[in-house]
Amino acid sequence: MSNTNFFKKIDQQLESIRDSKKAAEQTSKTNLDYVAEIILRVKPLAEGYASELKQRKITIDIKSSKHSITFSMKYKDGGHHSLTLGSSLGDNRLEITGNHTNDDGRNYSSTDGKSYDQSNWSDDIYKEKLEKCIEDFIFYAPRHGGV
Repeated sequence: MSNTNFFKKIDQQLESIRDSKKAAEQTSKTNLDYVAEIILRVKPLAEGYASELKQRKITIDIKSSKHSITFSMKYKDGGHHSLTLGSSLGDNRLEITGNHTNDDGRNYSSTDGKSYDQSNWSDDIYKEKLEKCIEDFIFYAPRHGGV
């Protein structure tokens, strides 16, 4: 193989790498734009649930930005139970993270191991996860001095 053929092959490989990188960057941007759209759609739902919980004397806080929303409830002992919907690191797909204070007073964070984009997301997923978060908060409240 001559030097010319060798470097032609190298150039093709480099071009393929550049094309892959551009495609990944575009996918990441598309995902991030989708995250912003979803946050706008689910925010009124979260605010509605927060309003209902406040009527029940539950301390609730919602923090949102263009790319995430956190729904957090506080126990009497200062512990918390919360749910965050936001973009994942790397490819900016939607990810749901639960955060809570355990019985030992330490804070824990976990995901369900899934990430979402336009192909597999439904706003009902957020509603189900939010309702489960609220149910878990109520279940564990007696261990944290109540609501």
